[in-house]
Amino acid sequence: MVDKIPPWLDHSFGAQMDLLLLHGALGSKRQMLPLQQRVGGAVIDFTGHGERQIPATGLTFAQFVEDIDRAYAANGFTKAHLFGYSMGGYAALLYAAQFPERVSSVATLGTKYLWTPEGLQKELRMLDPEAMLAKVPAFAQHLIALHGEGKWRALVSAIAESMSELAAAPLLTPQVCARIDCKVLLCVGEEDTTALPHDTRIFASGLPRASVHVLRGTRHPFESVDLNAIEKVLRGGGGARRPPRPPPGGGRPPGRPGPRPRGAPPRGGAAAGRGGRKRGGGLSGAGALRCVGRLSGFPFILRIFTP
Repeated sequence: MVDKIPPWLDHSFGAQMDLLLLHGALGSKRQMLPLQQRVGGAVIDFTGHGERQIPATGLTFAQFVEDIDRAYAANGFTKAHLFGYSMGGYAALLYAAQFPERVSSVATLGTKYLWTPEGLQKELRMLDPEAMLAKVPAFAQHLIALHGEGKWRALVSAIAESMSELAAAPLLTPQVCARIDCKVLLCVGEEDTTALPHDTRIFASGLPRASVHVLRGTRHPFESVDLNAIEKVLRGGGGARRPPRPPPGGGRPPGRPGPRPRGAPPRGGAAAGRGGRKRGGGLSGAGALRCVGRLSGFPFILRIFTP
């Protein structure tokens, strides 16, 4: 089933903006409805989620990619922007790699790209239906309401199996990522202990046209995310502005000032020292690079923290 509402007429994508919002594992299209009310676009249930049944063969990302393709057909999309939360973000990037001509841009939120044995075991411990009932009964009741009393346990088990397969054989390999030629924005919460900002930055370095946006004070659950911040990500227009790259052969990028002489005052005046403010209100120091830009219709503040 595919649901769609028109975008705002003054949306910077324009009245003909095509946007598909993709939910995370154990979620459903209902998870995306509050965001859809803000930005429009279409929402779907992935295979096995919500009103969709779990195939006898289990859940695979090949099915999720096919779900996205069916959503394109149902909505008359020829080319669209994709926003995916967690598992939905992984599926969106796989779709962009398989059908690059059909994707305008991709934005993901809280997607886990890099797996370790310890990370997998941490996730699997939380994907135990009986433990959920005993330790987080409210969440278990939430899953029952979303997927039905007769299906939610099977869905949790199917997601755990799919996650184990993905950890053992990641699908977003360097070869696959090289085929993603649209602009990509990887959003991650500063306090997300599942997706991890550090891992997100590492993965972004392997994408041809990717940037990272860290949401301050944000954890992994979608319900804890400030939708005002996500709305700002999905609204706006124009091209991306990224930190300048070093010129061939090394050296400083054009326009970048050289090192400050020993004993010279901080650039921007005395108030621009470590942790201070420069003229114009920007922050300096603290190992942060703040780059305001726009990504194929996704305005963002790129904040990269050095180790």
